[in-house]
Amino acid sequence: MPGKICYRYLLFLLLLASGNMHAQAFEALDVPVTSWKFSEAGKDDWKTADVPGCIHKDLLSHNLLPDPTDKDQIKKCQWVEEKTWEYATTLRLDSLTYSRCKGKCKELVFESLDTYSDVFLNDSLLLHTDNMFRTYTVRVDDKLHLGDNRLLIRFYPAAATARLQMKDTHLRYPAANDSTSPFTRKPAVEYGWDFAPPLGHLWNT
Repeated sequence: MPGKICYRYLLFLLLLASGNMHAQAFEALDVPVTSWKFSEAGKDDWKTADVPGCIHKDLLSHNLLPDPTDKDQIKKCQWVEEKTWEYATTLRLDSLTYSRCKGKCKELVFESLDTYSDVFLNDSLLLHTDNMFRTYTVRVDDKLHLGDNRLLIRFYPAAATARLQMKDTHLRYPAANDSTSPFTRKPAVEYGWDFAPPLGHLWNT
């Protein structure tokens, strides 16, 4: 993102274990993914998205946000980080691919998710995340089926989520940019730095 637009990554791989778990041989399966879409949670107003990408970039591409690199427009862009956003796509398993999956360990691997999120596959909750600096691996043996499988990731606003933690713990830590930043496992620069405005909490890795 120019200046300070961050990227909420939705990177993942579908991996199949060969059956020989001691050898730990894995095969990355090429599963067609239909185009990604995004919407503010609860609005069901889906628009095309670029993944890997950024909510700011997606909003800009649909003329829903002024240029955040313009210092006079910064305050008009900061509402974005207080919202909950959803990204969705479809994993399509044809009959040949499905037969290759049969009887094997199937996993979705998310290489980075920012930061507080819930991941759903076919409306079933797979995992809750709270750390952008790690990879998440989830078994999906009984959740994938022949045909279309809907993957949805719901990203919660990091600062607002951290404020709840602060309220519960009554702890305060020193922070030069944002008082909630010590509570979140994400790049501190996204909370604002000497060279960047506070437009963070919004990656789509």
